[in-house]
Amino acid sequence: MNKMIEKYIYSVTRRCKPEARDEIKKELESNILDMLQDKPNYTDKDIDDVLHQLGNPIDVAYSYQDEPVYLINPKFYQDYITIIKFGIITSTIIAVITGIIESVITLNANEPYEIIGLLLSSIISNIASYSIFIFAFITLIFASYNIPKIKTKVDERLKNWKISDLSNVPKEIPNIEFKSRIPTLFGMIISTIVMITLGIVFLVYYDSIFILVLNGVKTQVLNPIYKPVFTIYIIGIIVLNLISYIYKFYVGKENFTSLILQTISEFFGSIFMAIILLLPNLVLFENYESIASFLSVDIETVLNISNIITYSFVSIILIASFISYFAKWFKYLKNTLRSK
Repeated sequence: MNKMIEKYIYSVTRRCKPEARDEIKKELESNILDMLQDKPNYTDKDIDDVLHQLGNPIDVAYSYQDEPVYLINPKFYQDYITIIKFGIITSTIIAVITGIIESVITLNANEPYEIIGLLLSSIISNIASYSIFIFAFITLIFASYNIPKIKTKVDERLKNWKISDLSNVPKEIPNIEFKSRIPTLFGMIISTIVMITLGIVFLVYYDSIFILVLNGVKTQVLNPIYKPVFTIYIIGIIVLNLISYIYKFYVGKENFTSLILQTISEFFGSIFMAIILLLPNLVLFENYESIASFLSVDIETVLNISNIITYSFVSIILIASFISYFAKWFKYLKNTLRSK
């Protein structure tokens, strides 16, 4: 099929009900080919003319809908849902990151165990408020089409559409059945054994293996009051990783739920690690004094360098996580749009 025709049909069907898309696709393809019958050696210009005779894909898709008028005009409904999905996912990621920053900033250094409660309350509050704002903002934009002046401008713009404005047809989606569950089982066993082993070794020797030796003085590096926080982190990441693998093994394929579980597991690992690094007095102050003495510099210099390194590392974790998860979900939603 000609790529221009393929893009046009896709732009129409993606705005229609999933159960009707195949039938509409066949009908449109048949109509377009019929219109081109008297032009056996048709050119791209001929195809362009035929497609414009049919009309803007949004209007054509609307002609296949029989819903009554709602706040969101039916012919824009599928576009509205798509943008809402992207907006909610993006706002949720931002809400989690800002929640972490807020909880660390407001944390009382004398009561470090408050971090869990502060974190949960900040993230939940931010997700709720950001999601409501995004939903209301996007809804308001689409609902503004009902205003006569805006409707006139939008309709005029829709009439002047071009083939080049149409979206490319995405590749077929990866909802692939695994030929064998053995790789998944093997990965689950290996990763679980490694994480449990490293976690146990870390916690058992938490108070003894992290010793900084400078000027002949041994100093415990990590603050002992944070051992429970590390314990929660290690248990949490092991459990989430195990749940993700078990589900993938059970269903035997990659799907929306497996992606959700995988994202939660990876997001927990990277974000919680950023939180731990920002905990006040994570590294005992005696270590900074020892380093300052060893390097013959003042303590403020050592603390400043330490802060620069810590915040740089945390920034890298957060930015990399944001880009990774947003790209992953953007690609997934884009590719699965037709099947939703």
